[in-house]
Amino acid sequence: MSLKGSLFWIKIKGRQISDGIAFLFHRLTGLVILLYLYIHFAALSQLIGSQSTGGQNFQNFLKTVESPPFVALDILLFLVIFYHGANGIRLVFSEFGIGTSRRKLFFWIMMILGVIGWILLTYIVVKAFLGR
Repeated sequence: MSLKGSLFWIKIKGRQISDGIAFLFHRLTGLVILLYLYIHFAALSQLIGSQSTGGQNFQNFLKTVESPPFVALDILLFLVIFYHGANGIRLVFSEFGIGTSRRKLFFWIMMILGVIGWILLTYIVVKAFLGR
């Protein structure tokens, strides 16, 4: 299979370019979330059986994931999750015929709600991170 044939899933489709871009981002954010889950489970599996070392492995793990670069990556992950979730909810509504007459407006409403959720969660995380 050629490279062009293997990348068929990123083809932008839809009546309008904004529909195609939303479709593409929904697929890409889904892949990012899936990749994160694999990495997350792999990292946590390293802690299995770490009780024999007196919890030192767990303390080292916490020290790593509570560092500023990891917190920044978590905040970016929240953005990916909120986009994927808001767009997914929009797609469910559109399957039921809700918001189909004003698709672009409904898309932007859902994206704004997603950004508001992301900002609130980011505020909570940064406040907790700085408050230590």
